[in-house]
Amino acid sequence: MIFQHVNGYYPFRMRKGSKYLWFLLVVIAFMVLVPSGQVTAQEDRFELVLRVLPGYYYREITAGEESTLYLAISNIGNQAVKDIRLISDHPRGWHVDLRPDSIDYLGAGSSQTIDVSVTAPSGTERGEYTLTIVAEASQTRTATSTVVRVESAFSLWLWIGVGLAILVIAIFVMVYLRLGRER
Repeated sequence: MIFQHVNGYYPFRMRKGSKYLWFLLVVIAFMVLVPSGQVTAQEDRFELVLRVLPGYYYREITAGEESTLYLAISNIGNQAVKDIRLISDHPRGWHVDLRPDSIDYLGAGSSQTIDVSVTAPSGTERGEYTLTIVAEASQTRTATSTVVRVESAFSLWLWIGVGLAILVIAIFVMVYLRLGRER
């Protein structure tokens, strides 16, 4: 069989089923699909990403009460990561519980959710505090932070303000009743 070109014949002849035709097609396909210099072996890559799930980055909590936020840890490397330890860096006196606090195996391309229970001690002043979670293994390490805003359950100034408001209202009622009788 002779392969024809639009303007004539190709300068070679190949028989149907020839093994050289298949070899030539494979070589041409390889040259077209894989540009030179692109054929390299991938290195082993261990890479974790730890992120706070949406809706939990800026969390308001009440002092003395437990609140939960959620994180996701993802392995974006091309190798599995083993023996991941989760550690929290938090203000003194706070109680932070990570569930789970360690992960034995996280395969390449997989993720896992982490529950973080946070309790600020009673009497913690109102304000914003930073909570940092660290994930570390022998091959890699990553960290993420979130802002926790503490609202006091009991505020002395709140009760003083309520008391003053009641006192002012009582004075107005008494003045109104007194002035109403004189007329």
